[in-house]
Amino acid sequence: MAQKHFGDKLVGSIGWLLLGIVVFLGSFWLLHKSIVRTDYTDVADRSVEITESAEDSEFVYVTGEFKSDELLSDGLYLDEGEYLIVDRTVEMFAWTENVEKDEDDFKYYNYEPKWVDEVPDSREFNDPRYHENPEKPERNLREEVGTATVGGYQVDLAKLRLPSLKALELTEENVTLYNYEELQSDEDYDYIFDGYGTFEEPEIGDIRIRFEVLEPDSKVTVFGRLDGNELVPHHQEQEKGLYRVFDGNIDDAKSVLSGEYKTAGTMGEIGVMIVMFIGLLLILKPLSVSLELIPFLGKFGKGALVVICAILAFVITKIAATILAVVNSLLGLAVIALVVIGLGIYFYTNKPAAPKPKK
Repeated sequence: MAQKHFGDKLVGSIGWLLLGIVVFLGSFWLLHKSIVRTDYTDVADRSVEITESAEDSEFVYVTGEFKSDELLSDGLYLDEGEYLIVDRTVEMFAWTENVEKDEDDFKYYNYEPKWVDEVPDSREFNDPRYHENPEKPERNLREEVGTATVGGYQVDLAKLRLPSLKALELTEENVTLYNYEELQSDEDYDYIFDGYGTFEEPEIGDIRIRFEVLEPDSKVTVFGRLDGNELVPHHQEQEKGLYRVFDGNIDDAKSVLSGEYKTAGTMGEIGVMIVMFIGLLLILKPLSVSLELIPFLGKFGKGALVVICAILAFVITKIAATILAVVNSLLGLAVIALVVIGLGIYFYTNKPAAPKPKK
């Protein structure tokens, strides 16, 4: 019976082996996507500083003040102020349903009250009794100014990639409170709290409201295509387009782009290593199953396979990444071409002479 069980496992491992081959080969595709991508630092290097002599359709950058002549609010709590974007998030303390399964696929339903942005419809709960959620009284809201400029040039906030919004510090000077609402804070945000419970011990249906905003900045750099007195998206929706605002000057912008490129490359390689590691483990699944026939080597052998696969994934990824980086650069292609030509000339000039025909 044991032998039959082992045979079934060995046959089943063949399917894992085939899947492992697919996963292993797929990791090279992921590596190619990770290596062969746009370095937006190079794109930024092709931009020219905007001047009075700049012509329409040129890819330019401008450093200056990011502002708008409009005032913005949420129309309810936040008073009008010099904001470019206002993002209001309304959270409610509500019941949530969690589903867990045991080994027999039997479902267990657990109910937990917590702060949520999207309030679950308790009528759809498996057990709605005693877990009823009221409707959220206020909705989330995002408001943007109609027009904004950088260095005097109009930009399109809807298409422009903007810096991250920042949490707004709430005070009695910049918000309007009604009835029993009060200002409260945690480690991350200031809130307007409204409910029958307390901020520390809320009750179902209590709400808290926070704001994130984009405020005017005295010095930012924006890239785009010049169109009269406007900066519009460069290359429209193409991959190499760059229509984005950065804090600081042109050097600060390029430093951010360079850092993002390096970080993305590192994270991409780590992801490829993990995928390749999984693929190698699956490919060696038949060997792992076979090791079970040797009791004193079974666990040790499986542990050794894991270590070997991890080392192989690291080494193969590094070698493949280096080759791809070289092949996909103009300098790398030139070096490879010169090496191939040099080897060709060497073997051609050093090939053995043909034997002379006998007379």
